[in-house]
Amino acid sequence: MALLMPDLWSPWPSYPAIYFFVAHGGVVVAAAVLVFGPWPMYPIGGAATALALFWLLWLPIRSTMRMPASGRRSA
Repeated sequence: MALLMPDLWSPWPSYPAIYFFVAHGGVVVAAAVLVFGPWPMYPIGGAATALALFWLLWLPIRSTMRMPASGRRSA
């Protein structure tokens, strides 16, 4: 319904308005792929997307998780 009758708070050719349609359209496309996609492809695509997102979330904290040079954790 959001794509058919949007309640935009900004005029049309602005970033928030375009983002609104891209985000809501992405949800519709993702749902269509999950419903109508061929069986072995959409779970593989979903797993690859999840792996990529977890990797991106891990990047900011990777330097805090490194062990000291001796290989032991300090107390």
